[in-house]
Amino acid sequence: TLTNGAVAVTGSFDVSLATTLVGATLSGDILMSNAAAAITHSGGTGLTISSGQYVDVEDVRFTGFDLGTATTPTRITLADSGAHVTVTGDTSLSGTLTAIGGLTSLAAASLSGDITMTGNTAALTHTDATTTATNGLAITSTSGFVDVEDVRFTDAKIGIAADPDLITLTNGAVAVTGSFDVSLATTLVGATLSGDILM
Repeated sequence: TLTNGAVAVTGSFDVSLATTLVGATLSGDILMSNAAAAITHSGGTGLTISSGQYVDVEDVRFTGFDLGTATTPTRITLADSGAHVTVTGDTSLSGTLTAIGGLTSLAAASLSGDITMTGNTAALTHTDATTTATNGLAITSTSGFVDVEDVRFTDAKIGIAADPDLITLTNGAVAVTGSFDVSLATTLVGATLSGDILM
């Protein structure tokens, strides 16, 4: 149907050669049969793909600032302020996660590699709104030891890599394996020695 400045096509509109449209309003789908089809924008600003509901690209659903799937459309949320990227649910990363500036908050994390901090005065800080005897920060290894600089912690034992049980802590007592050198005046409430006192 021809009207002033417009052509209305009822039914399918097949195009076999390059076609330039100033504008088009479609009530159906755009079907492309080329083996390597592309939608290309060559203007001076940008290309906007929008919907009053959502836009699916393959199996990824875009809804406003949210990215997800058809069943869970809010897996990733983008924002201009506050937390710029919010991820809902478990996240698996096979490469390296680098946080540059700002604050990265993780509800929980399971890592198969190392945590590397490049700040001149880096800190590992635990905060909690309440202070009780059971609240705190635990650094543990379920399969071995924890090294802090050159000091090795293994369960309740403190030592070095070559001698990991120099000091053993128990309830109300400290056991020292090896020599115990004191350079200043020291008061001992009690002591059990297996060797000599050298002065």
